Amino acid sequence: MFEDLFGFRIVRREDETQAQQASSGADGVTNNGRTVHLYGTEALTVSAVYRAVDLISSGVASLKLERKRWNRALKCFVLDETTDGRWENYLLNIKPNDYQNAFAFWKGVVTQRLLYGNAYVLPVWRDGYIEKLILLRSNAVTYDYLNNTYTVTAEEYGTSRSEERRVGKECRS
Repeated sequence: MFEDLFGFRIVRREDETQAQQASSGADGVTNNGRTVHLYGTEALTVSAVYRAVDLISSGVASLKLERKRWNRALKCFVLDETTDGRWENYLLNIKPNDYQNAFAFWKGVVTQRLLYGNAYVLPVWRDGYIEKLILLRSNAVTYDYLNNTYTVTAEEYGTSRSEERRVGKECRS
């Protein structure tokens, strides 16, 4: 993943003596002929990766998100000032749930996306409205490719059962 962003592979040297023996090749850094790949939070032990993830996630988390709707008369998108739109803008920009502010929430979303390749947000619905947004751990979600469904096992998020959501049909040209 970071290879795509920065053009190099992230490796960890096991100790200082091996670090002195490590050689650098055109395809990345090797450690006694072995390349050690780091995934997920393990990659954050490399200071360059930690700083890159921190800069990217903080930058994205600082952005203001707005729900807009198409105005037929003006023929452009305008800020959605309906009750639903104001509430969803509040969830996106101020407080998505009872435990996080918007900055921490979006920083977590982007960090998971960078480290694991995906980030999953569970919208909690009440009476037809989104009550809160919950950032799920990546191992709390599984995708069934054959049935085109996501299964969320969210015991720590207030439910003890698995929920399956069918994904909408994809547009194909």
